[in-house]
Amino acid sequence: MKNKFILYFIFTIIFQPLLAENLNIQSQQITIDKKTKITIFKDQVIAKDENNNQLSTELAEYNKEIKLLKSIGPTTVITENNFIIEGE
Repeated sequence: MKNKFILYFIFTIIFQPLLAENLNIQSQQITIDKKTKITIFKDQVIAKDENNNQLSTELAEYNKEIKLLKSIGPTTVITENNFIIEGE
């Protein structure tokens, strides 16, 4: 439980820049659900923000209304300071 709290705390601090206005998302396949206004990215998803933080995964969802990118499955984050975080 203690490890989950520490990981949650680290992800909260580091992922904060991914909620930025300028988010560049690249993917092999993009699907848009017009009802929920969620964009689904599949296959080689790479998201970068203006601070050069990078998130890499195989599946991600972006909610435009609340400006939140959610990765699903194995994910790698490389921060602007070159810290590497891997998780799921």
